[in-house]
Amino acid sequence: MKLKNFIIILFFIIGVGCQKGEKASPQPEKAILTFPIDNTICLEGNIISNTESSINFTWNSSNNTDAYEFSLKNLITGVSLIKLVNTTNIEVSLLRNTPYSWFVSSISTKNAFIAKSDTWKFYNSGPGSISYSPFPAEIIAPKKEESVQPISGNINLEWKGSDVDGDIINYDIYFGSSLIPPIFISKTTYTTLKDVPVKENITYYWKVITRDSKGNLSDSGLYQFVVK
Repeated sequence: MKLKNFIIILFFIIGVGCQKGEKASPQPEKAILTFPIDNTICLEGNIISNTESSINFTWNSSNNTDAYEFSLKNLITGVSLIKLVNTTNIEVSLLRNTPYSWFVSSISTKNAFIAKSDTWKFYNSGPGSISYSPFPAEIIAPKKEESVQPISGNINLEWKGSDVDGDIINYDIYFGSSLIPPIFISKTTYTTLKDVPVKENITYYWKVITRDSKGNLSDSGLYQFVVK
């Protein structure tokens, strides 16, 4: 009986030891983007027509990665392109005179974790372009469909503007509880509006119009959030 118990204990110890000896597969690391460069006008590529050109997107390889998911977004239409590749580059046809954002996700077949790179923005150049519209403002908070807890009945609206020409002068903020929100504040130079009054259990809508010194405008698109 003692021998039987000893054997059972021995197998248990061996089993635990084997489990402890198994190493989890390492997580993939995020890729470093290399081209097109962030917040620039892309003048390189192959011209297809007056309205279209192709660009070779590149990034550095990342450790513990078997494939990459390439994501590209047209910042005017909001249409996205997603491609799975096992190389560190991809050539894509784009509209000219159009702003885009892009990022790459590193994927491993041995680990479910997905590492996302930084997101870069650029303008694909086109014929006759002297100045470029600002990139659509990046909404920081509240995010789309976020549930927000106000403080003393107030929240903050926060966004980030960027422009390849570096000549943003101000922003118009549209905000309200209707699907087409009215102008809330015009030509502000701030990128945060503090202590905006809201009511509980109400859905709010907002967007940011960015204006540069040449009169060019860009629209962030409409965002909505719910106040708890």
